[in-house]
Amino acid sequence: MASNDSIYNMIPIKQLAKLLGISYSGFAQAVREGRVPAVRRGGDWYSSLQNIIEAAAAGTIRLPPRLDENPKEDDNDDDIDD
Repeated sequence: MASNDSIYNMIPIKQLAKLLGISYSGFAQAVREGRVPAVRRGGDWYSSLQNIIEAAAAGTIRLPPRLDENPKEDDNDDDIDD
């Protein structure tokens, strides 16, 4: 885990998986295998966005492609007939 991580930067991996749009079970397996640095507190695993970015950059995990922030719209609002 990155040295600048603190408990305040940690997020439950279940929430991280949801935020990233990835499978929780696959993400949890990557954590258990040590491909994503995480800590266990109680019964839950926690990691940080920085850990995920570093793991993706190192190639130990793959993230889904980024969604287009400005998708082209096929429908033009000016063409709407009243």
